[in-house]
This record gives sequence, C-alpha cells and structure tokens, in this order.
Amino acid sequence: IGAAAARFYLLFQQHASQQPEAIERAGLFIPASGKGWHNITHFGKHTLVVLPDTRSERSTKVILSNEAYERLNTEINARLLPETRHLVIVLGTPLVYPALTIVEETLQTMGDQLSRGSLLGKIFGKSKAFQNVLGQFGPELLDDLVDSWACNVHTAEKKRLVRMLQDLAILRKVRVTFVGGDVHVGGAGRLFDITSTDPLRDPLHMTQIVSSAIV
Repeated sequence: IGAAAARFYLLFQQHASQQPEAIERAGLFIPASGKGWHNITHFGKHTLVVLPDTRSERSTKVILSNEAYERLNTEINARLLPETRHLVIVLGTPLVYPALTIVEETLQTMGDQLSRGSLLGKIFGKSKAFQNVLGQFGPELLDDLVDSWACNVHTAEKKRLVRMLQDLAILRKVRVTFVGGDVHVGGAGRLFDITSTDPLRDPLHMTQIVSSAIV
C-alpha cells in the first residue's frame, strides 16, 4: 500500500515518476535515509519556501530523521539567495502551539483502560459502545496528539529544528515564519528573544501562522 501511495503521490501531485532525475526535476530531494520527499522552492527572489516531508519517517518517537535534518540544513543554505529575506517553513501541524500534556496523558490512560482485554473494554464491547468511545476519545485522537510538535515526545526534536533555523536566521539574515494547520483552529504564535524590545531587530523572532486544513 505504501509503495502504491508513493507512486501515485509523485504522479498526481508532483507530475513525476520514481526515477531520481524526475524527482530532481520536480524540485524534490530525498535524504540519505531514503525516505520522504522534501521540497524547497523560491517565491520570487525574496522568499524561500521549505516543505519538509513530516509523514514518511514519522513514528511515535520521531518526526524527521537525523539524515533529514542534515540534508534540509544543507539544501536551505545552498538555495538561499543573497536577496532572500523571508524563509517560510510549511509543516503539517503547528510548531508553535500550546502543550496538551494533560489531554495526552488522559487519552493514553483511557486508551489503556478501554483496551479489549480489560474489564471496561469487555463491558463496552458487549454494549456495542466500544467503537463510539474509542472514535471520540481513543487511539484516533491520541494519534493526532502524537503527530503534533507539541507532544512531549517531540520536545527535543522541536528544539533542534528551532535552533537550526535560529542559526540560519542569524547567519543569513532572514526572517523565519512557520505555517501549519490540522488542529481545527486558526491563530498565531511567536518565538522571540525575551531580552529584545524590537521584533524588527530580533533575529530570533519567528511567527507561527495556524491555518485550518480546510483553508
């Protein structure tokens, strides 16, 4: 199923085959791990848009591999033009987002309690309410939380990505903006140097735009 999905993703969304030269012509690149298709493209001379593939390597422990971070850093540095002023990072879910630790722990506990081997699971199974309960409060919703950068298990990885981009912002004098969605709300957030009083002079100032997946 995964191989078929990859083939048709390339064909219908990128108009490319699985041949390396076709993938390169489509503006994609694959990290050394061999998983995922990352995209970096210019929107004029002043804006560089980076679209990391945060699905192909995702697990409950990591979102991107070490190889992916190293390749992304190399490619961004190579493609930043002297005129580039804005670096836009497009992620499936927001990087700057409130931590939902209590919700995450509650859903994990409920998922364990409602497993089919448990007493509660057997009761719900006999009453035919099992699927309804799990659909609202169980694995599906917990999977959405684990998919989020705000999840506890991704804290160190989130810091790694932010620090990598902070270094780029300082060294290459670019403004970084994050765009993400899939949380069913719209909003905004920001990262900044607490000692700075002027966002325009703060290279660590990064804005997060949260957009609904429908938009």
